[in-house]
Amino acid sequence: MSHSDGVSIFLFILFVLYLFSDNSKKVNNEDDVNATELTQKLIKDMEAKWSKYFVDHIEPLLHDGNPVDITINHIKHVHKPVNQIETTFIISEVDKIIAASCSPGMGSSIQDIKVPGINTFPVLCDSIFADSGWTVILRRLDGSVNFNRNWIEYRRGFGDLHSEFFIGLEKLHRMTKWHTHELIIYLKDEDNEVRHAQYSEFRIDNAAASYALRVLGAYSGNAGDSLSTHINATFSTPDTNKDCAMAYKSGWWFHKCMDSNLNGVYESNEVDAGITGIVWSSWQMKPIKFAQMMIRPI
Repeated sequence: MSHSDGVSIFLFILFVLYLFSDNSKKVNNEDDVNATELTQKLIKDMEAKWSKYFVDHIEPLLHDGNPVDITINHIKHVHKPVNQIETTFIISEVDKIIAASCSPGMGSSIQDIKVPGINTFPVLCDSIFADSGWTVILRRLDGSVNFNRNWIEYRRGFGDLHSEFFIGLEKLHRMTKWHTHELIIYLKDEDNEVRHAQYSEFRIDNAAASYALRVLGAYSGNAGDSLSTHINATFSTPDTNKDCAMAYKSGWWFHKCMDSNLNGVYESNEVDAGITGIVWSSWQMKPIKFAQMMIRPI
């Protein structure tokens, strides 16, 4: 066995003895010390306690101080990479959670989120309609915002988070790509009757695939399923001349032409509402005065 191997074994034995010592138990019982501080404290305490013993008793036996010096030097600096690795891990995991969702229990509020590959942006969070942690991706309530927009605007997003808006296809793609989400849709008609449609999973594709509605999970609710027929439909806008976007004066995942279109013209006339208005055909063709789409990570 080499001198270096002997020192390594000896250090390991000392470390084990230290972990079972009263000093170690004392440190481990301090609940207010976090993982990084605990690691650093153990290393520094161990170094202070044994360093002099190494130099006085072990180094003369080896007739060569290098292995011991290297080992001590390694112990002195080991807390730095441990700290860096742990910090990187914590930031990465927290960022992943924050990026994918709104904070639970905040009611209706605007929060900034960060999704990989895109700058920080504000979102409307809703905890009123269905539990907590939902991010609103589309809202219609008074017709104050024109949804007859071009491809660039639908890709970027538009409107006012305090009233009507569409979050934007690129943001929506990156959010649903980064984390698996569920979808819920709330609808209200002129008689204030409220219905909802919920889907266990929701994801859209990237720009190269025209933000196709790629994944839609199992349906539940009382509004009927008017979205499953749109699976794999690409998103189209009036200026791209695809499907029925021009005829229905809005952008949507149109398919023959549609069973639903929550971006339609905000209509009060029942006849017009069934043609160009906000449509969820499995419920009714009467005017829908409120529509809200929300996603939440699962």
